[in-house]
Amino acid sequence: MKGFLNRLSIRKKVFIYMSIFCLVLILSMWLLQVVLLPSSYQYIRQKQCYSAADKIERILLSNEGITSQNMEQDEKEKADELLRDIASEYDSCIIITDNRGWISYSLDTLRMCQIHRMPPQQLTEILKKARDDGEVYILSTDSSPMDFDRKGFKDGLHYDPEQIQSIIYCRRVKNGDRTVGYLLLNMQLTPVSSSIVAIRYTLYGITGLLLILAVIMSFMISKRVADPIKKLNEESKALGRGEYDTVFDAEGYREINELSGTLTEASRQLGKVDRLRQEFIANVSHDLRTPLTLIGGYAEVMRDVPGENNPENAQIIIDEANRLSGLVNDVLDTSKIRSGAIEMSKSEYDIAAYVKDTVHRFSEMLKNDGYSIEYSGPETLTVNADRARIGQCIYNMLINAVDHTGDDKKVYVDLSADSGKVTFTVTDTGEGVREEDLPYVWDRYFKTDKKHKRSIIGSGIGLYIVKRIIDAHGGSCGAQNTKDMGAGFWFTIPEN
Repeated sequence: MKGFLNRLSIRKKVFIYMSIFCLVLILSMWLLQVVLLPSSYQYIRQKQCYSAADKIERILLSNEGITSQNMEQDEKEKADELLRDIASEYDSCIIITDNRGWISYSLDTLRMCQIHRMPPQQLTEILKKARDDGEVYILSTDSSPMDFDRKGFKDGLHYDPEQIQSIIYCRRVKNGDRTVGYLLLNMQLTPVSSSIVAIRYTLYGITGLLLILAVIMSFMISKRVADPIKKLNEESKALGRGEYDTVFDAEGYREINELSGTLTEASRQLGKVDRLRQEFIANVSHDLRTPLTLIGGYAEVMRDVPGENNPENAQIIIDEANRLSGLVNDVLDTSKIRSGAIEMSKSEYDIAAYVKDTVHRFSEMLKNDGYSIEYSGPETLTVNADRARIGQCIYNMLINAVDHTGDDKKVYVDLSADSGKVTFTVTDTGEGVREEDLPYVWDRYFKTDKKHKRSIIGSGIGLYIVKRIIDAHGGSCGAQNTKDMGAGFWFTIPEN
């Protein structure tokens, strides 16, 4: 069943759910209005009988003299007015007797009142039962002898809706332990068969109307819900085909509007990543081709030209091979970082000594090209980190600074510690980074300059690797333009 529902379209599902809702509503109406109507009507009249008896009892207790001939005329008129209001409100007849059973008040308002045409011996029997039991419930029909039922309403009445039935209720009224008198009520249960027939025909019409409305509403609701989703689905397929300029403009309700905006932004970001990826592939291809061309060219020269097989040419081949190896390693590291395969092996070591040694090696390697790298920081500083990976970060940030420094070819390195954190900063003297590009310099494939420039050393994708390694150490990275120089790049890691 679940699999079947999952294969249905949203339009069919909405129609099924709306139909089920309407059927449940219709069945509930039939049950309440046709099946339960007689019982409900009987229960309501029972409660009315209790309520009327309670009101009459309060009148008797407040005007106890109503059962006596000594009651003042104005009091009698006031009590009679109240009792008439009760009889009119509950459509009932009233008889009140004194404690001996003599009738002191009678109000006949029904055409076929049972208590007013009841034989005296039956009335006496009812009063005796009320004296013994406190109250008596009687249910009778106008065409049959009265059937005394001591249990009365508590066990439910077997109500025949085709006949006019009467409820006869008698209660003993007490003031403390003393019996003041007795009250008798007669209420008629009007046959509801004709009403049920009328209601049944009315429900036929309501049922048909509800079914028509269910079809119309389910169609309208499903169309309003399904059409934007279908449009999003088609636009998503276009995005899946690589059409990154797709704009999701489906509208309908708030969730669809928000989803359209989210997918449009995702499409824009995917397009940006795709463009950066293409540029990255072009740049890496250029960087791969250049050392391969030099290696091949110098190897052919050493093979074919007499006297060219010398250490200088061999060193060029070695340098280009190292450059090629570094590029391939960076690409492999990028792949490992994305897949989560890279692991950190932490240990305590002197990062200050490591930075000074790295700066010295860079300076010696680049001094013939006129580059100068200056270090400032403590002589010793111990951290608990992955020595090789942090060294890779330092190496990549130095390469980035060397590639982008100014004409003076100066690079500044700073190492410091504060509040349990170690900060490594590299600053160049180049043109800096555009402010709008600063948040993205650590992203994969990102380049601030569209015109590819071959790196002096390294692969040119090191900052992305730096960001992921520092994140794995629980640190942070940042970049900012300096006031008097170029751009400064830094990372912070915990000391322990």
